[in-house]
Amino acid sequence: MDPLLPAIILTPIAGAVAILVLFRNDPKRGPLAACAVAALTLVLSISLADKVSKAPIPTGENGPVEPRVSFATDWLSIDLPVITAGKKVHWPLWLGVDGPGLAMVLLTSVVTLSTLLISSRLIDHRATDYAAMILLTSAGMLGVFLSMDLLLFYIFFELTLIPLLVLITVWGEKGTAWPAARKFLLYTLAGSIPMVVGFAGIVFAVTDSAGIDATVSIPAIAKAVAHQHVEFNHAAGAVSDKLLSAESTQCWFFGLVFLGFGIKMALLPFHSWLPTTYSSSHPTTTAILAAVVLKLGIFGFLRVALPLLPLAVEDYAIPLIGSLGAVAVVFGALVALAQRDLRLLLAYSSLSHVGFITLGLFSLTVEGASGATLQMVNHGLTTAALFLLAAVLIDRRRSSDLDSAPLGLASIYPRLAVLFVFFTLAGTGVPGLNNFVGEVLAISGMLSRSPFLAVVAATGIVLGAWYALRLVQRLLFGKPNLGVLAGYRGADLGVRELSSLLPIAAVCLAIGVAPNWAMKMIEPDVKALVSQFEPTPTAKSENVASLADRSKVTEDHQ
Repeated sequence: MDPLLPAIILTPIAGAVAILVLFRNDPKRGPLAACAVAALTLVLSISLADKVSKAPIPTGENGPVEPRVSFATDWLSIDLPVITAGKKVHWPLWLGVDGPGLAMVLLTSVVTLSTLLISSRLIDHRATDYAAMILLTSAGMLGVFLSMDLLLFYIFFELTLIPLLVLITVWGEKGTAWPAARKFLLYTLAGSIPMVVGFAGIVFAVTDSAGIDATVSIPAIAKAVAHQHVEFNHAAGAVSDKLLSAESTQCWFFGLVFLGFGIKMALLPFHSWLPTTYSSSHPTTTAILAAVVLKLGIFGFLRVALPLLPLAVEDYAIPLIGSLGAVAVVFGALVALAQRDLRLLLAYSSLSHVGFITLGLFSLTVEGASGATLQMVNHGLTTAALFLLAAVLIDRRRSSDLDSAPLGLASIYPRLAVLFVFFTLAGTGVPGLNNFVGEVLAISGMLSRSPFLAVVAATGIVLGAWYALRLVQRLLFGKPNLGVLAGYRGADLGVRELSSLLPIAAVCLAIGVAPNWAMKMIEPDVKALVSQFEPTPTAKSENVASLADRSKVTEDHQ
C-alpha cells in the first residue's frame, strides 16, 4: 500500500486551500505559492514514475487491468437492498497506477505547472483564486487517472466540473462566458446521468453475468469479464444463451457509458460545446481543457469500457467509433482551415487530433492502442503549449482575430515565434517530433482492421499541415508594418514563460527522436488490455464457422 498515490491527489487540494487562506488578498505571492505546489506535485509524480519502472511488468495473467503500484483499503460496503436484494456492494477505495495512468499523471502535472507559471503573469483579476481553481481541477483529473474502482472514478470525474465552471465563468470573456459555461454544464450532465446508470449496470448486471459478487473494483470486474470474453471468442458451434445474454447486456450499458465519455472528449457529433467553451474561456484555462480535460473521456474508454465491456466494444469499435474518429480527423481539419480566430482554429485542430487518438484506440490492436495512448500525451503537450503561447500573444495584441493581425509579428517577438513554429510543426506530425510517432502507430493499427478508415484519416495529416503552415505564415511572417507593430504592448517571452515552455519542447523532441522510453512505459499494460481483442487464428476460424449458429440462437430467442 503506497501512500504516494493519495499524496499526489491531496497535495494540490491542500495547496489550493492553503493559498486561499494565506494569500487570498495577495495577487503576487498567491500564484507563486500555487506554482510551488504544482512543482511539488510534479516531483511526487516523477517519484511515482520511478516506482512504476521498478515494479513487475504486467503479463495479463491477473486480468487486463493490473496496477503496478497501488493503495487500497477495505473501507466501505454499500448496502442497497432494493437493487441487490439485500446484497452488499463492496467498495475497496482503490487507487492504482499502470503505464497509461502514469503517462496521464505526468502530463497533468506538467501542464498544470506550465499553466500556473504563465497565468501568474497574465491574470490580473483575483489571481490567487484562479490559481486555486487550477489546482483543484488538477486534483480531480489526477484522481480520475489513479482510480481503480468505479465509484471513485465517477466521483473524481464529476468533481473536475466544479472548478472548471468557475474558471470559465469568472475569468472568461465578458458576455459569452456564462452561456458557454451553461452549455458545457448541460452537455456534461447529459452525459454524466446516463454514464452513472451504465456504471450501476456494470456493477450489478455485468458482474452477475460474469459470475461474481457485485463490486466496484475495476481489476476484479475486468478479470471476471475477460474470462467470459475468452469463452465467447473460443466458442465452437452454437454460442450459449448465457453468452448471448452477456453480449446483449454489455451492449446496453456500453451505449450509456459511450454518451458520458463521448461528450467529455467532444467526439462527433457531441462536439458543439467545444468551440463555444474554448473561445469564451481565458486562453490559459483552455490550455487545461484541451490538453487534459478532453482526455478524461478517452481515458474512460481505456480504463472502463475496453476492460469491463469487451463484448460490446468488439461489436461497435470499428463500424461506429472508429468511423467517427476518422470523420473527426477530416472534419476538424477542414473547419480549422476556415477559421479566422486563433482560439477557434486551435479548438478545431484539437478536435481533429482527438480523432487520431480515437482511431488508434478502437483499432483494438496493440500497435494502434499504444499509439493512441502515446498520442494522448503528445497532443496534450503540443496543444497546451500552443494555447499558452496564444494566451501570451492575445495578451500582447488584445485580440485573437487573425484577420486584424499585422504581418511580421516574429520581428518583435522572436522567441515566441520560434517556439510557436516548433510546436506547430510538432502538432502537424513532422518526423523527428512527438506527434509523428503517435499518429503513425494509430493509423498503422487501424490499417490492419480497416484500410479505408486509415486512408481517410491519413488525409487529415495533409490538411493539418495546410492550416498549420498557413497560420504561421499569416501570424508571424511577412513584411512588417512598423507603425502598427509599434503600438503593441509587452515584451517577448521572459524567463517565467521560457521556463514553462522549453521543458515541454524538450520532451516533445525526446519522444520524437527516441520514443522507445515512452513506449516501454505504456505498451505492456496496453498489450495486456488489448490482447483479449486479438483472438488466435484458430479462434477466428471457429468464430466464422459459428456465425450461422449464433444467428440461429438469436432467432430462437426472438
